[in-house]
Amino acid sequence: MHEVLATTMKLIKDKMELRKKLPVETIPYLIKAAQNADGATKNDIENQIVKIGEDAIPHLVKELATISGIARGIIAMALIRIGAPSVEYLESSANANPEFKWIAEYLIAEIVGSQRVLGSNDKLQSIMAV
Repeated sequence: MHEVLATTMKLIKDKMELRKKLPVETIPYLIKAAQNADGATKNDIENQIVKIGEDAIPHLVKELATISGIARGIIAMALIRIGAPSVEYLESSANANPEFKWIAEYLIAEIVGSQRVLGSNDKLQSIMAV
């Protein structure tokens, strides 16, 4: 297993240096590698997952429902950074698994909040006008 993770980490670093997107099939290996990685490598792994983009969402949401610790945080941040396309999958997963609902609701709130156009909050504008 250690050899597989070492090979995966080399692949990650090689792809990052070439600025290439990793295939979606690498997500389980990236998540596993993140659990024991240093801070810089964790950031690199998160960035690589975000580069995979929308194709990564179903895999990330599935993993998020079962994983804990550092990897959960990396997955959550990747989903937030991918943004609006993540919402549908999070809602669907929350409906299928009530124990996952709070996680999905939190991430959806983060995604919606990060996608809101500045100045679009009518309530905030009315408070500021007083």
